Amino acid sequence: MTNLSSAGIEKLVEDHIDLIAVNGESLAQAKTRSAKFLVAESILSSYLKELQKAIAQFKTVSTASYAQVMKGLSSKKVTENKIEAEAHPDYSRNRQSLEEMEAEANWVKTHMKIFDNAHVMYRQFANE
Repeated sequence: MTNLSSAGIEKLVEDHIDLIAVNGESLAQAKTRSAKFLVAESILSSYLKELQKAIAQFKTVSTASYAQVMKGLSSKKVTENKIEAEAHPDYSRNRQSLEEMEAEANWVKTHMKIFDNAHVMYRQFANE
């Protein structure tokens, strides 16, 4: 499957969003557009799979980072250690990166649904 970067995926989504609008030209190209949306879904699905693998790996790194910070703290109170660990720059950076990756995965899932609906819509137009 196509190996696209995040910027490449964003470009793919932008290009296909423009194809959703229904007009005389799009109706004449219904079969082609239906196929284009199906291909876009496939590419997004492959990208999502890779993104989910990266998220799983990053969760492990984030957990290890948190544990490492907790291990280095000297307070006897667990609550204080947790607060300090969560405020630690290394853990905060890892957590932010993880949350950004999860947000991107949700964005991809949303566009997969949109393109699935567009695929079905244009397939129906093609069969009329």
